[in-house]
Amino acid sequence: MALNPFSELTAKIYAGLFGAALAVAAVQTVRIDGLWFITGLEDKLQTARTNLTEEQHGRADDRADWARQVAAATAAKDAAEKASKEIATDAEASHQSLLADNAGLREYIAAHRLSQNSGSGAAATDGAAGDLPAGLSEAGTAGAFVATAEADLHACDAGYAYALGAYEFGQQLIMKGLAK
Repeated sequence: MALNPFSELTAKIYAGLFGAALAVAAVQTVRIDGLWFITGLEDKLQTARTNLTEEQHGRADDRADWARQVAAATAAKDAAEKASKEIATDAEASHQSLLADNAGLREYIAAHRLSQNSGSGAAATDGAAGDLPAGLSEAGTAGAFVATAEADLHACDAGYAYALGAYEFGQQLIMKGLAK
């Protein structure tokens, strides 16, 4: 016998299926909305949404705080770079002025230059008696005598000017708190 939609057995099957569907819908409704003594998921869902909103606001505050910290660090870095560049410019100007004004070196070279005399002067008369070559004084020969080329003296003076400029640059960085 085919299932006749109007037969008694078929009606019982459909009634059972409809009752089961109604029971499932009722259970789901009780689970979500709750009942007198059963708490539903609606309250838990509302609590979860509230917690989520609070967390989102907290994270937004954290992002804003992070952005402020990054901006402050960037501003401090830029200020330090600017101060360092100013100090470097001053140190470079000092170095260039030391290189340009080598009057002390010129005076040293002039005072200690060997001269070829024709035998006149104190050095020539002392030279015969004290076995000193012409052009050297007794004061100049008190220590060891080392002949140095003028180019070497200029290189030494340039090195001194560079070292002094670097030292002053470092000291200014330390005074400004940009170095230790």
